[in-house]
Amino acid sequence: MKKIFTLLMCTAVLTFVSCEDEPLEGDFLTGGTTCEEAILNTTQAALSFLGVNDDNYTQLCTAYRNALEAQIQACGDEDGTLQAAVTALGDCSNNVANDCDTATEAVEVAQAAFADATADNYTILCNAYKTTLENQILQCGDDDGSIQSTIDDLGDCVFVNTPLYEIGDIGPAGGFVFYVAPNGGGMEVAPISTQFQTQWGCYSTDINGTQSAFGTGINNSELILQYHMDIDFYNNPEQCQAVDPISGILVQSTGDVAAKHCDDFVFNGFNDWYLPSVDELHLAYTNLFAAGLGDFDTVFLASSTQEPEDHWKFLIVDFDDNGAIWGDPKSDLVYYRAIRSF
Repeated sequence: MKKIFTLLMCTAVLTFVSCEDEPLEGDFLTGGTTCEEAILNTTQAALSFLGVNDDNYTQLCTAYRNALEAQIQACGDEDGTLQAAVTALGDCSNNVANDCDTATEAVEVAQAAFADATADNYTILCNAYKTTLENQILQCGDDDGSIQSTIDDLGDCVFVNTPLYEIGDIGPAGGFVFYVAPNGGGMEVAPISTQFQTQWGCYSTDINGTQSAFGTGINNSELILQYHMDIDFYNNPEQCQAVDPISGILVQSTGDVAAKHCDDFVFNGFNDWYLPSVDELHLAYTNLFAAGLGDFDTVFLASSTQEPEDHWKFLIVDFDDNGAIWGDPKSDLVYYRAIRSF
């Protein structure tokens, strides 16, 4: 009986594959149900059957068998796969007990099918795999939490067609990838041909809220942009003339803001670039320049992070001094590179 139940569970899993491969050459109407509707009904019934237990076996088995028979009627069964499943189910009167061994075998079949999933059947096979794992917990327990961890890793079973990159690869916008996230996304820094030199922004301003941490560059950039818009800087850059508190020299503004330059920047059709935080910039130094990747020269590059202890300065990363970080006056003309997330 155990072998019979394992066969039934395997048949349910394989139904997902056979349903995906079923040719749809138009909507064949039989008894008011189209072929496509019949396939969807079978898929749902098979998914429910994967979680069968002693209490609901007859109900779920019957629903699954009826769905298979309806699909045969609506779509045909050229290779006999669907009829074989119906035959295996029988009259659904034998309440074949589930147990840990058969639940584990069903997981193995579902896992093998999921390993060969395509973009078209990924969600269906992923949900089938999750259902067998949930049934395995019910039948076997999960003392170390490893089964639940696998379920959690599967997430919502939505297929994301995100290309995978490695550090140093050319990113989707033509920059150099310096960070790769677990989900396949990441960050890229624009190439040296786009490097520019300007002032950080209004020299005397104190912009509260800029941060150093990785992931804060885009927010820093937005704070800088909003501040200069609020003071109408671009129509009146002279307002930012100030006497340097150390040198005593009157500092003139060029009327440019590095963060705005990045915000306006378009490269290879992508316009979502921004000025990196100091930690993001330092990661580009570590993962690219220090590893002999990318196309950097030995200069220092500026970040969107204001010096925490001195609002007259911002933080730079010195590529010629082992990635040292230090503050530089906002009035200086320094080099910048834009980055973007993908």
